[in-house]
Amino acid sequence: MKGKCALLIAFLCAKPVWGEVQKFESLWEVEVLDEVLWEETTPFGIQAIVSRQSAGATTSFLYLVEIRDSASEPTEYDLVFKADKTTLIVASWADEDTLEICYTDARIWRYTNFRSILINGDYKTIAINLKQQQNC
Repeated sequence: MKGKCALLIAFLCAKPVWGEVQKFESLWEVEVLDEVLWEETTPFGIQAIVSRQSAGATTSFLYLVEIRDSASEPTEYDLVFKADKTTLIVASWADEDTLEICYTDARIWRYTNFRSILINGDYKTIAINLKQQQNC
């Protein structure tokens, strides 16, 4: 009986803590800021997605840029740029093969200068250029 009472007390004490854990997890939700579609590449299009998520107490937000075929599901390989300590990230297509990411001062955590995407059985390589400017 003592074991069952201890388990019940542990459950009742843990329930409010679980509610706090769920609130904490919601801090990490991703907010999509912009979706830039290059319509001429496929019937669906290749899209660049600019988003941000809370980084907790260390810095205000992490900014993310992903590139993928708009018809496909997101994967970990879609992420091409990740930075914090910035206030502005703008993605735009220079042409069908080049995405430009403009940002103000930032601490860059991840950057890749190209991304290959499978479209209709063929790979298309997208170049990614970075531009640091005060006004994007």
